Amino acid sequence: MAASTLDDALFTLIDNFGPVGPNLINTPSDWTEYTTAQNWQLGATIVVPDVTNGGLAILRYLKIMGGTEGAANGVAVKGICALRSASNDNYTLVPDGGEADLHGPIAVCLGTISFAETTTAYYGWFWTGGVCPVGTISGLNGNYDTDGNVTAAAGMDLVDNSGPLAFGLLASTDVGVVSAYTFSADA
Repeated sequence: MAASTLDDALFTLIDNFGPVGPNLINTPSDWTEYTTAQNWQLGATIVVPDVTNGGLAILRYLKIMGGTEGAANGVAVKGICALRSASNDNYTLVPDGGEADLHGPIAVCLGTISFAETTTAYYGWFWTGGVCPVGTISGLNGNYDTDGNVTAAAGMDLVDNSGPLAFGLLASTDVGVVSAYTFSADA
C-alpha cells in the first residue's frame, strides 16, 4: 500500500515514449475503453486542452499486458503503468513494478481493465504527458499513490510498491529520464 498521495493538479507527466505518433483529428467515442483488438496505430497521440488544470495533456494509444499484479487485480482508472521490461518496443506497458522499467516513461490508465491472464494484450488510450486531463476524463480527478518521499519542485519516477506502481522521488543515483515533475510534496 502506498504511504501517501499526490493530487492530480500538483504534478505533470513528461512524455518520454519517443517521437509523437500521428496527431489524430478524430477522437475516440470512449477514451476509457480497452479492447483486445488494436483499433488505432500504436503510438498515435492526441493533444487535448484542460481548463481545470490549466494546460495541455498528451493522450497516447498504447498496448498493456497484465503482469503479475495486473493479472490478479486488473488495472483501475488512474492506474500507473510503465514500459514492460521484457518487451522490445516503446509501446507495451505493465502495471506491475516487478516487471516494469521503473526509470522510463510513465503512463496512466484512462479506464479500468480486468485482465484474465498475463499474456492477454489490451489496447487503449493513456495519459502520457502534460497536465492531468480531468476535463476530458473525469475519472482521473483525485489523488495518485506515492511512496511518501515526494518533495516539492522535484522530478519523479516510479517505485515498485510490492504491487501496483506508485510515484517516487527521482534519486541522484537513478539512471533514466525524468518522466514526471511535482509542484508540491505528497501528503
